[in-house]
Amino acid sequence: CVPMIPTPTISTAALTRMMICTFWADRIGAKCIRLLQQRRRGKCS
Repeated sequence: CVPMIPTPTISTAALTRMMICTFWADRIGAKCIRLLQQRRRGKCS
């Protein structure tokens, strides 16, 4: 699991990733955003 530093604002890297996701087709973009949201929630145990 990749450790994410909790910050009140969206980091530049996360924002860039979101922009890259939305750049692609809606179907791929939706899947990419879903993966980012899952990672942000942190599936670390």
